[in-house]
Amino acid sequence: MSAETTMRCEDVAPYLSAYADHELPEPLRSEVAEHVATCESCSATLARYARIDTLFAALPRTAPPPEALDQILSAVATEDDQAERRRAMRTTWSLAPLKRAMTQLDLPHADAPTPLRAGPIQRSQWISIAIPAIAALLLISVTLVSFHWLPSKGPEITNRTTPTPAPGYQTLKDTRSTVSAIQAQLAFKPVLPTYLPDGATLYDVTIGPRDADINGHVLDIKWSLGDPVHMIHLREAPAKLGLTGYSIMYGSNLMSWQIGNAPWQQLRDDADPTAMAIGQHRAGLVITLDVAAAANGPASAAGQTVLRLISLSMDSSYLSMPAASDEGNARIMPAPIRNMVAHYSAVALNGTGSTQWREEVYVAPCNSTTQPCQVRKTYSWGTDGPPLYTDISSDQRQLHLDEAQKSYSWLPLLPSDQSADLNSTALPKLFYLGNTYLSSGILWYMGETTYNGQRVFNLLWTNAPTRTHLYVSVATHQAVAMVVESRARILIGGPIAGTGSRSCLRYLSLEYVTPSAATETLFAQTVPPNYTPNQESPIALSC
Repeated sequence: MSAETTMRCEDVAPYLSAYADHELPEPLRSEVAEHVATCESCSATLARYARIDTLFAALPRTAPPPEALDQILSAVATEDDQAERRRAMRTTWSLAPLKRAMTQLDLPHADAPTPLRAGPIQRSQWISIAIPAIAALLLISVTLVSFHWLPSKGPEITNRTTPTPAPGYQTLKDTRSTVSAIQAQLAFKPVLPTYLPDGATLYDVTIGPRDADINGHVLDIKWSLGDPVHMIHLREAPAKLGLTGYSIMYGSNLMSWQIGNAPWQQLRDDADPTAMAIGQHRAGLVITLDVAAAANGPASAAGQTVLRLISLSMDSSYLSMPAASDEGNARIMPAPIRNMVAHYSAVALNGTGSTQWREEVYVAPCNSTTQPCQVRKTYSWGTDGPPLYTDISSDQRQLHLDEAQKSYSWLPLLPSDQSADLNSTALPKLFYLGNTYLSSGILWYMGETTYNGQRVFNLLWTNAPTRTHLYVSVATHQAVAMVVESRARILIGGPIAGTGSRSCLRYLSLEYVTPSAATETLFAQTVPPNYTPNQESPIALSC
């Protein structure tokens, strides 16, 4: 190369990070390499990137708190010129959005944390050296328990938003075209995903075995994730063939989710037991999906993300929820629930699964451990029975109103007894960690609908024990309510069950409302004029 065309340090600087990650196309890569070979300064910069990469690989492989992604999204509002260059040059999937986010994530190693630059990540470790933000996407999913629901008609969806092209759009288009050309060799209509990770490329589409007739043909599709060793493998076969080559992992609830009529279940790939695999039985069709990531290793969180998003996109078209106009990439804004009143409905089930009693509850935020929450609970027998009694807790005493006997009594109340504060339980996390759940597919965006007279984004909670909706206000992008479909059967042992003596309790709805004069009157300890004193202990409710 002549002296006139040799690159200078200022020319090379914008490309050094991409060069370190092996992302530069030719002839740019060769020009940068030629300069680095003779420049001590740029060589030192590359060595520093290598050291950062080593530090990343040595980080403890533990999951960060689930709010990590939401914090990252709120911090990453703009991208520099180099990020734009690298996105334009990228040809393989290397978790670009999360790597950009990590360049602005402060690590608590000193009094004044310094943002770390994400160093090169080996393609053969596309998941196992996952940066902490990957694990944040899936933290909740590995703790939820088994998932089942019966087919149930959901709310009517109106004015669905126009689908935004999903990641991997071109590869999906190529896949559809290839499968369509050979579909006549199959006795069933293939079901294809509407989502693939960015950078995934179509590797192979085959139909076989050759010696079988059309009723025995199986469709195999493989997508490469930048390395032929690391594949996403989709297999579809007639239902009569069953799970050939796979076994259902009964008793395992690590990977179970559902948004349609059929659940996805965790499988064991008999040929590669270390791989992560899931499957689904449909009418006349059985589907399996696997990816080369160990189910119990450090790559499990990212592997679950890939499997969940691809599989659920086969049940419902992948839609991108609109971002909040004033918050960059955020889709769901945290709701200030600690300044609001929680309102929820729940039922307690008996041993047969029928409703034993119901409760309607309002909870005001706790001011401190010595000033417990204000709570109003109204209990009713059975499914349609009248109110049994109402308890109103305020300050450190409780007013017990017997609705049937028209009597009242005062009961002592200690701060530790005020256990109805939903602000410290798992349920409200759907209200202020929505971006984390949405990005990992734990929440699945279904479009717009109407709830209580306001326009909302409708999201399904894919790991709930019954068909459960999270509604997000179109106007504020804040989660406003969580509702279990009224026709959905409530099954014993689901993840939103209570604990201990309240383990029979199942929530039906949860919303946060702004405190007002109307809600304050709910907590007023005023004895109705027609009630008489009664010092008898209230009836103990049980399941």
